[in-house]
Amino acid sequence: MQISVSYHIPQTVPSGRLSSDPLIGRLLMEDLKDCQIRSEYYDSPGHVLRAAKATLRIERRAGVSCAYLNRLTTAEEAPSNIRYAADKADLYESWQCEADDINAAAGVFTGMGAPAFLTGHGEEYRALGQYEFTRQNAALMIPCPEGAEDGGAAIFISFDNGVMTAGAKRGELDEMSLKLLYGHPGQMLELAAALEQKYGLKRVMHTRYERLLSMVRSRK
Repeated sequence: MQISVSYHIPQTVPSGRLSSDPLIGRLLMEDLKDCQIRSEYYDSPGHVLRAAKATLRIERRAGVSCAYLNRLTTAEEAPSNIRYAADKADLYESWQCEADDINAAAGVFTGMGAPAFLTGHGEEYRALGQYEFTRQNAALMIPCPEGAEDGGAAIFISFDNGVMTAGAKRGELDEMSLKLLYGHPGQMLELAAALEQKYGLKRVMHTRYERLLSMVRSRK
């Protein structure tokens, strides 16, 4: 089970200001690294992924191509110790494999234990749109609170800046994401809340797939 939370970065926040904030800097385990990413999102003609609250994409970076399947889960499906986080973060199941062909990857994911809906509909997946962006990312370590026997957390933080396209339609992408690698979810959520309040961030409430689908269906 994965836990993450993402925010839109408002235009009023200068480029680089958020990533250089002391709240983040004091927790960095390494320097922020840059990479170029192209993510292509897919769905079937009948939009089976939308109904399943899932996303399917191929991500290309540094000459490597990987396929990813994510499925959002409910609090009831989550382990009891993290259910409280469901209203503050996204809980999801995730699978990945190296692949250049999304339909072949779907079969691999089913073999890895992904839900049967992925290949049981008899339709081929088609490209919906894509995101092209620069990512800055690093690992953060929140130490165990003083005097506590457990706690603390390791977090993957990323800043994505670029564009989303679907045919001739185009939109902007400027987001910050926090993903729990291990440890206590509450520690990650406290950091996220502090940054949200300081910079007026707005939580991302729709997946990138959902935003592409909305763009495809819009008349503008």
